[in-house]
Amino acid sequence: MRISPLYTTFGILACLFLAWLPLRALTSHSGTASAAPADNTDSPAATQLVAARLHLLADAEFIALRTPSGSEILAAAPFPAGRHDLSLPLAPPRDTGEIVIEASFPSLAGETAVFLTLSPDGLPDASAHTIGGASFTRLLEFDWPQAPAPGPTR
Repeated sequence: MRISPLYTTFGILACLFLAWLPLRALTSHSGTASAAPADNTDSPAATQLVAARLHLLADAEFIALRTPSGSEILAAAPFPAGRHDLSLPLAPPRDTGEIVIEASFPSLAGETAVFLTLSPDGLPDASAHTIGGASFTRLLEFDWPQAPAPGPTR
């Protein structure tokens, strides 16, 4: 008995579709992330968009980034695990910077980690991380080394 080419084609397309479903679930971002303009109460300098990478080890029900004064930088619910490239409205960094991170992982039984890397223009990348349980609020501190003062030329 010979199988019809139409059934063979249908079988191949069905297999491809079944392989596509889990890949779509892994690569699509179903949460909503909103980057709000930062309030300029921390610094008189204007804000600029700073490239950032947020890395979560577990799916978060809610995540928020704020300035120490409480101005919202980012709020997202839900937020999937993985690495996420973002543009955050921040005041231009000087020597140090601080960001408050609030996260909720209700389905988590143990601890997880959250990593944040900031890449401001003209400065090296600065990273900070925190470890916490089901729900936490932490202050992340970033340090940028000062450029060496130009010495006398000979």
